[in-house]
Amino acid sequence: MSNTQIELSSTNFDDIETSLIDWLKSRPEWAEYDFTIPGSASALLIDICSAIAYKQNVQSNFALNERFLNTARLRSNILRRSKELNYTTQSPVAASAILRLKFTPEGNPDFVIIPSGTRFQANGTDKTFTFTALATSTAMKEDEYVVDIEVVQGDYLTYEWTVEQNQKFFVIPNPNVDMSRLKVNVKYTSADVFWTEYTKSQNIVENDPSSTVYYEEEINGQMFRIYFGDDVISKAIVPGNIVKVDYLVTDGEDANNILSFQLLDELDYEPTVEVIQASNGGKAIEEIDSIKRYAPLGFYSQNRAVTANDYKYIIKSRFPQISSVNAWGGEDNTPPLFGRVCVSAMTAGNYVLSDNLKNEIAAVFDDNKIIGSKRISWFDPVIIQILTNMKIFYNQSFTNEASSTLKVLVQSSLLEYQKQINEFQSTFNYSDFLSFIKSLDRSFIDVICNLALNYSYAIDDFTEQQNISLILNNALEAGSLISSKYYNDTSMLVYLKDDKNGIINEYTMSDQNEVVTQFNIGTINYSTGHISINNLKVKALFQSDTLDIQATPVEYNVVSEYQNVFNLNPTKSQIEMVRKLVN
Repeated sequence: MSNTQIELSSTNFDDIETSLIDWLKSRPEWAEYDFTIPGSASALLIDICSAIAYKQNVQSNFALNERFLNTARLRSNILRRSKELNYTTQSPVAASAILRLKFTPEGNPDFVIIPSGTRFQANGTDKTFTFTALATSTAMKEDEYVVDIEVVQGDYLTYEWTVEQNQKFFVIPNPNVDMSRLKVNVKYTSADVFWTEYTKSQNIVENDPSSTVYYEEEINGQMFRIYFGDDVISKAIVPGNIVKVDYLVTDGEDANNILSFQLLDELDYEPTVEVIQASNGGKAIEEIDSIKRYAPLGFYSQNRAVTANDYKYIIKSRFPQISSVNAWGGEDNTPPLFGRVCVSAMTAGNYVLSDNLKNEIAAVFDDNKIIGSKRISWFDPVIIQILTNMKIFYNQSFTNEASSTLKVLVQSSLLEYQKQINEFQSTFNYSDFLSFIKSLDRSFIDVICNLALNYSYAIDDFTEQQNISLILNNALEAGSLISSKYYNDTSMLVYLKDDKNGIINEYTMSDQNEVVTQFNIGTINYSTGHISINNLKVKALFQSDTLDIQATPVEYNVVSEYQNVFNLNPTKSQIEMVRKLVN
């Protein structure tokens, strides 16, 4: 009897086939037989057995992977795993804008009303969108008939159900619904005059049998449904009740960054429309990677605000317009802020939160009975641009496109790749980036790319001295820091550069030689990437709107920490197409 074991658990066909043949040859009666003769019955049977085992192993491997959140690939299975952690995925979010309406009515009325539902047309680069005012506003005479209103993008729809026997779930009959703006109302009988408003449940332990709340979840096809309690954790819905939902169907992030609006409906008087805040905050439905990242945080948090991850989860779950958020303890900040919680957040299309939104977020933690929960310090995101100096070799035999067309392809693709890293605590993986560039066209043979980290400093007042403090949180090469050119207080064209010893000086060019115009104007810590520049005098900028400061990282796999957010800037990056003829 042979002691050789058949290894059938592999997901490699050749390994299974080899194991099966070895097992057969270990038996004395088959020891001298050749099972690999092409076309033989034995070779055919072995191939069939190996193929059956291979397919079963692959299917079992996929099925096992789909049972765990980290390894699942199908969205339906990820939703099941996240629901086990009591996590609700985020729906698409409608972009919003602030418009200022100015009226010049005849007869000097006391006010002009802009009713809810008033629509505006927003003109994007290649598409128009409809924005709607969800609240009634009034332009008062004493305010010179000027009023600021918020408009949100999308079509506002209504749907009703008469509850049937054993009906528990109510599927909203449209995809791309902004669930953060969902309104749910219930009539207990058809004879009722008034509707009872139901609100989304935020914390199940705060509910009681009389709580008029609803629950929501994503289902297949990226649709959403709502359901209600059972008269134990919250008020139940019974047959004969009428459930009504008012909801917004939106285009999400496509409607961000629009500055052109015009009135679509008729009002009593025609206003002039001024854009106070461009459209922003629009988001697509939550992506798989985001669900995998935040679902465990929600389970660990349990609606407490103790750790930094608790703050990130609560902000992200309560405010779906937040596209990315980071939080860290004040003791880890530079300089330290002991006893504080440092928070930086951004919405899609806008890197700076409004004061109103910051106050709304802080109010959530005011209700959280945790020591220190009110001690939030806000930090606006710091945009760190990754500049790519690329030389792309391509085989002209594999493409009919001109080098200029291929270059435009690369430039536009940089903005697409940016979506992967344009968030807090992201990593720019150098090898992945090179693979991405090479995959853009079959003619691309090789890519050589040098990186630099760039910070664009905006100067608001040229009469004052500038003090710049920047922490790149990545090790930098000594002697690599350089700034864009500017005119100093003596009208000399100068630039900043480090001396490889941690000191930043101001230089100018004279007879093709570098001459120091001011010593020790700042310092640089090469280990942490901390750049500090003090009392900088800038009279005017040279061929730029900002003072750019860039340096080369030691490692090309760079990470964004704290309030830093990565951005790719095709206009400041260099792309050289090199034609190669390869047989």
